[in-house]
Amino acid sequence: MAEAELTRGKSSGSAAFELGERKRQAAHFAAEFPDKIGYRGFEYRLLPAHMEMNLSPSIRDVAKRYFGKTISWHTHANHALSSQVCCLNFLMPLAERPALLARLVSNALRIPEPGMIEVERGPDGRPWFVGFEWIGGDYLNEAPANGTRMRGSNCTSADAVVRFRHGGLTETLLIEWKYTEKYGQPIRPSGNKTRIERRRGYSGCSRRCGAIFLLRKSHGIWSNSASTTESLRMLVCNTARRLITVRSLVSSRADAKRVNGIHFSRGRTSKGAVVK
Repeated sequence: MAEAELTRGKSSGSAAFELGERKRQAAHFAAEFPDKIGYRGFEYRLLPAHMEMNLSPSIRDVAKRYFGKTISWHTHANHALSSQVCCLNFLMPLAERPALLARLVSNALRIPEPGMIEVERGPDGRPWFVGFEWIGGDYLNEAPANGTRMRGSNCTSADAVVRFRHGGLTETLLIEWKYTEKYGQPIRPSGNKTRIERRRGYSGCSRRCGAIFLLRKSHGIWSNSASTTESLRMLVCNTARRLITVRSLVSSRADAKRVNGIHFSRGRTSKGAVVK
């Protein structure tokens, strides 16, 4: 892809970062998997049959078994800049390491190291303290005609979820993970039927659940820039709807009193909370 095409419509900083990452990842792919790249002519895209090479070696086998037939891989999981794969590479190695995971949560939320709580069982039957492409009850009426939703596909899914004890409360932390993506433009004045219908669903569910979304800056993490404002706006939109959708995590467990949302992207972290 030509640099001019890549940078069109983007700030110089975000475009430079994305271009740099494409080049860096392409060089890595060329050095490690020269016969497995070149999908659609791009050196930073693996051939679909070799998508698993985009995963860290330590999680390649377990990730495939974890996803199985119940969780969907993103269409571009073979892309070197896949946010889904980036999230897995960072967090899945911690799924069975609650002590290290507690340090990450502590640093991200600026709280003492919490006591991590199992989210679900991993593919080998052992406790996992991180869940991926997480969905809750179908409060937004997203289920298809057969009534079965697939995590990560055509329904609202948190990129990752962890649970912990802090300050006498059981809390759920929902994670939105970005690598190089740029958020889209606001809805056109003429409107967008799909988004309008979704927003109505979110609003109605929020009233039914009685959720209160509180947004606050992380200490010393946010910079005062246009991109920060954009991310902050999207955090409310993306994370708030995830908080509503996974209400079952709270409502089905009597000890869960708070749901947190955190957004990871290049150089920034933001967080918010829903109090039950």
